[in-house]
Amino acid sequence: DTLSKQNTLKILEAFNEYKSKDPNIHLVFYIDSMPTSLSKEADLPTNMNGKSPLKTKVVESFDEFFENGKMPTKALFYKKDSKNMSEMQPICDFMKSKMQEKDFAIFASGTWYAEITNKSVSKGTALKQICDKIGINIKNACAIGDAQNDLEMMKVVNDNGGLSIAMGNAEEIVKQTANSFTKHIDRDGYSEAVDEILKMNGKTQNSLSKFFKKVKNDARLFWHKIFYETQIDKVLKKLLSNITNVFKKIFKFIKGRF
Repeated sequence: DTLSKQNTLKILEAFNEYKSKDPNIHLVFYIDSMPTSLSKEADLPTNMNGKSPLKTKVVESFDEFFENGKMPTKALFYKKDSKNMSEMQPICDFMKSKMQEKDFAIFASGTWYAEITNKSVSKGTALKQICDKIGINIKNACAIGDAQNDLEMMKVVNDNGGLSIAMGNAEEIVKQTANSFTKHIDRDGYSEAVDEILKMNGKTQNSLSKFFKKVKNDARLFWHKIFYETQIDKVLKKLLSNITNVFKKIFKFIKGRF
């Protein structure tokens, strides 16, 4: 679900206006699954530690893409000197004032990131499709998040009687939306949340925490690549494939333990 040419040009115009006030902000369009920018300083850090940057394709102009009908799936704003997600809120507020917000999702999505996508593209929409695909009632689903791009997913779960969990490092609005909480990501909050969910369902003991701690860094990088390097249709296909593989590994692990 790509952005229209008209809206893409509107985003570009508004960004140029904002950049005149904050030269440290960079615009990256995702075109054909590739992060693409006019800036040579727009290699994107991962959400793990700010290192291992994802390479961004640098072009002199977006005109060739637009003329060939290759429109972006989303616009990402990158501010490399940002210290936390709240520092990305000004660009969100500015873009909201320039765009028809009812047609777009505009949100901070990480320490260095803010994004614009069509309203129809969200983790909430993806969660509905995944649950439908694998035959899980949403009331039995759990959403764990820390940023504004997790809100739609949490609301979908909440509205259907499911469980939403805010990380200890989550934005305040995420904590207000969630109906449960866990520790900071750096204190293994994610793995402990998963362990508690499985224990509530009588599936495992604390030993599973060690399993998730062992793979957590690979998991973080995997999710970052899935949601920042692919289009949504490819996301769902890859995600469903990996969910199957993860469950196979978990069942194998549990069988080996018990």
